[in-house]
Amino acid sequence: MAKQIFSVIVNTGDLKNGNKGFIKYREVYYIQRLKNYLNTNYPQWIFATVYDKATREKLEVIKP
Repeated sequence: MAKQIFSVIVNTGDLKNGNKGFIKYREVYYIQRLKNYLNTNYPQWIFATVYDKATREKLEVIKP
């Protein structure tokens, strides 16, 4: 059984980061680990949209 791979787009809340405040993470295996990373490196992040990498289907929107 293969692990599910996610693509995530994060709104960092800071227009200086990424593309007008948005950063893409293309191969995410653990959502909770990404949330911990965002809380540490981007404490003012607003939301993250999670997509299934294979189907490109929107799965959920997570908030801090």
